[in-house]
Amino acid sequence: MKKIYLSFILLSLCTIGITAQETKLNKEEQCSELLKNPSFEEEAKPIRNRRFGPNGEGELFGGYPPAGVIPGWIYPDGKRELSTFEISTEGLLDTTQHKALRWEITLATSTTPAAIANVGLHGIKVSEGNKYRLTFWARADKKYKGKLFVGLQSKDDETWNAYSKVRGKIKKRWKKHTITFTAKGNTPKARFVMMGTKPGTIYLDCTSLTIAD
Repeated sequence: MKKIYLSFILLSLCTIGITAQETKLNKEEQCSELLKNPSFEEEAKPIRNRRFGPNGEGELFGGYPPAGVIPGWIYPDGKRELSTFEISTEGLLDTTQHKALRWEITLATSTTPAAIANVGLHGIKVSEGNKYRLTFWARADKKYKGKLFVGLQSKDDETWNAYSKVRGKIKKRWKKHTITFTAKGNTPKARFVMMGTKPGTIYLDCTSLTIAD
């Protein structure tokens, strides 16, 4: 009788362990999106004990993020003076969307592009050889005649783990863009970066970055 009871306990523990493992795997599978606030719908929330610097990052303060800060999105170091971004509620992609990103580039060239970046949920882990799929919708005003470049960059802004040019022009009407690139290095906490090479205004929505199959 004791042996049967002991076997029942061991079987129950194994079942609990398997269930916990399955739950962990399912949770990881559900968290496939690598960007934070990819559709710009998230509201800036009051954060205690943080002090925000020029890129919306910092520590040890209290209150709301400064005006213009959009959760997950920042200016890479040295790029803040080249452009500004804010939430737009006009000319949206469709009726299901409530917000888009308005990115106004004031100073930019092919050698000194303007840039915005997404820090991911806790930094974006990049593994060499992995393929990443980026999708986003974009439109631009008539003034914008430049190109867009995208990639995954180390947190120190010195190493590109993946880099690609967006094919085609960014036109007045919304258009979906899809890019797949392969990582050429490892970085535990990278950031997604988008760069523009000419002055003008670009609107972005429904961005997504995932590991490609």
